[in-house]
Amino acid sequence: MENTNQHTTVLYSNATIATPGAPVNIYAADKVTVQVIGTSNSSTVNFQGSLDGVNFAPIELNKLGDSTVAQNNTAGVGELWQLEEVGNLQSFMAPLANITNGAVTVIVIVNYK
Repeated sequence: MENTNQHTTVLYSNATIATPGAPVNIYAADKVTVQVIGTSNSSTVNFQGSLDGVNFAPIELNKLGDSTVAQNNTAGVGELWQLEEVGNLQSFMAPLANITNGAVTVIVIVNYK
């Protein structure tokens, strides 16, 4: 059962090719968590934010479990990334730039206070 203070969006389910994706509304969110799972040997998921929902720019997320801060996930699968300070951002995107040997699923969880 989904928490009423969060919204979950599956951006890609078992994607095998690069795709630009679609924006997720994060206005008034407390934090955003991105889960990358699947079977690929490697993939690149870029993290982007927008103040107006139209113009997107790279943003940094923190990898949960260690001190990595990055604008993309290039390790492949089995990782969680988090944007802890949403600020004035209205939208978030995670374009899938490449996938090697396998598939990738990207899930975005937006938490509200």
